Amino acid sequence: MKPDEQAIRARCDAVIARCDEASSGPWTTSAPDTVGHAMGHLVMVCSLDRYHDGSQSGNAEFIAHAREDLPQIAGQDVPALLELVKELWDKAERLRHRCDLYELAWARLSMHERVELQRQHNADAAAKGGDDGLD
Repeated sequence: MKPDEQAIRARCDAVIARCDEASSGPWTTSAPDTVGHAMGHLVMVCSLDRYHDGSQSGNAEFIAHAREDLPQIAGQDVPALLELVKELWDKAERLRHRCDLYELAWARLSMHERVELQRQHNADAAAKGGDDGLD
């Protein structure tokens, strides 16, 4: 299924809008695994006294890094990946069309013509070092 580019871009735009509304940072943790600050404002408290197993220890770091990570991901990485997916999708569509044409042509050939074409294809591929020429 082709990805819904508009929906993905809309979600990224919403992430960017939330990033734009947040304080500019830099965001840091002031005490290891306990507090995250953004420009002197408390953004998160994670008390390890409550979680003796340390299961919440990464929360402050996650929040502190979100200020840089989210704009990068939503503003640059995802759009670049969308362009790559679009190019690959278009290439796959062209290959599917090409395969459909070959199937139609193949169906119209006699058995003798098919055998001869397969021999020629195998000889050509061997001459190219095994390359089937589909790239």
